Amino acid sequence: MKCLRSLKLLSSNLWKLRLQEVIQAPNQIASSVLTVMEMGFPLCVCLPVPGAKSCTQCQGSGVNSVDHFNGQFKAGGLCWLCRGKREILCGSCNGAGFLGGFMSTFDE
Repeated sequence: MKCLRSLKLLSSNLWKLRLQEVIQAPNQIASSVLTVMEMGFPLCVCLPVPGAKSCTQCQGSGVNSVDHFNGQFKAGGLCWLCRGKREILCGSCNGAGFLGGFMSTFDE
């Protein structure tokens, strides 16, 4: 039941409105809970991109670079963690954009 409410919340205009307000006020992003939605779900700190954060392996470049010849040359392939997409799912909200996120099969 909680998962269905979460999906409804994502598609509502209220979600888009609140998200726009938070993006326009970046000084509030430092707090762990930005605002509480109508359904009672607080927004996650992974904003401005809801549900995603910069890749921790490649630092958002999409490429794992390796030094060759004592740092004179760098080469590398696609990042193994983000597969070149530069972002990974947020661990706090499971990619939903709000705390509590989408429930897994183990959550009750």
